[in-house]
Amino acid sequence: MISSRWLRRSALSAAITFLPFVFVPPLSPAQTYAVLHTFKNKTDGTNPLAGLIQDANGNLYGTTWQGGDLNCRPKFGCGTVFKLDSNNKLTVLHAFAGGTDGSGPSASLLLDGAGNLYGTTMTGGVGQYGTVFKIDIHGKLSILHSFTAGTDGAFPSSALIADRTGNLYGTAINGGAHGYGVVFKVSQSGKLTVLHSFSGGTNDGLNPKSRLLLDTAGNLYGTTTEGGYMGNDCRVENGCGVVFKLASNGKLTLLYRFTGSTDGEMPRTALVEDESGNFYGTTYSAGDRTCDPPFGCGTVFKLSAAGKLTALYNFHGEADGAFAAGDLVRDAAGNLYDTTTEGGDLNCGGTFGCGTVFKLDSTGALTVLHTFTGGQDGMSPQAGLFRDAAGTLFGTTGYGGVDERGDVFKFVP
Repeated sequence: MISSRWLRRSALSAAITFLPFVFVPPLSPAQTYAVLHTFKNKTDGTNPLAGLIQDANGNLYGTTWQGGDLNCRPKFGCGTVFKLDSNNKLTVLHAFAGGTDGSGPSASLLLDGAGNLYGTTMTGGVGQYGTVFKIDIHGKLSILHSFTAGTDGAFPSSALIADRTGNLYGTAINGGAHGYGVVFKVSQSGKLTVLHSFSGGTNDGLNPKSRLLLDTAGNLYGTTTEGGYMGNDCRVENGCGVVFKLASNGKLTLLYRFTGSTDGEMPRTALVEDESGNFYGTTYSAGDRTCDPPFGCGTVFKLSAAGKLTALYNFHGEADGAFAAGDLVRDAAGNLYDTTTEGGDLNCGGTFGCGTVFKLDSTGALTVLHTFTGGQDGMSPQAGLFRDAAGTLFGTTGYGGVDERGDVFKFVP
């Protein structure tokens, strides 16, 4: 039965189109999934919560949330930056010490044309509110900015993007003029400029966690987990989350306010754009509210340039997965790829399962490519996938593996 609260929201949902949800049974077992590295000892890192990137030679780069220098947070470590070569040899490029160099990296890295790596740590730094860092080709780490929890923001958890001149752009969850997070720009010399301080409310967002998208005109696009529509069905009182555009002149426009219905709520990941200017993304909750009642297990959506949202898929929390984990990857045929943190094998990890790798085609049919078992293949991926030119998918699991500390894996379609 549809509740009266859902009926009251019908006017706000007028711009939503719903496609029929089609679930395709999982692929038959085949040797297409392979673990490239299992984090075994704490010094090589533990719990990779971020996705991977790849250089022209096929080397993979990533971060771990913990591990590395075990003098930092004894027994746990403060995280690492690692390189995994084509022979699956892992090298720790930097083990965070938890001081001015930062701690707890939770976002993917950015690689420039010269081989330098850029990233963020969620904590650590001068004020323990996170950092923006650079690791050069010689392995030297330098801090471009330490957040203060003032107007510059606090606790960055998003990956960085760069413009043609090397300026870096990202988001911080908290801090700023109103305490609700910021969009920032950092120059190569370390000068930080706040481009927008979120204020919450119906006309703004708050708590941005996703990587930004930059167009050729210098406009930035992203999501916030809260803000916008503040109806009773929102998971939190601060709103169901938004998709925003930040113009190069600093004007912020809300492209969409989530309502907590089958359109979803709490978007936590980045947007991907197609050739026609449509955006694709995921929400962490809402959708099918019979899944994880009353919150829902999340959605995959398409948003036109005019602000019309189409719900491409609502997760049901069973074999198809629950809670899309990372940024979507889109191929030339329009297929979307991602992971879910839970769902799949419901005998794994209690009620909701250990997560999946999935493909969603342009008709809205979802195929599970891999169901995590919680054994050596890992469990609970916390990030999206990297897709190379051959179509091979690479990712990480935050937990599971031989020593329950996570894996690096690949999937060959």
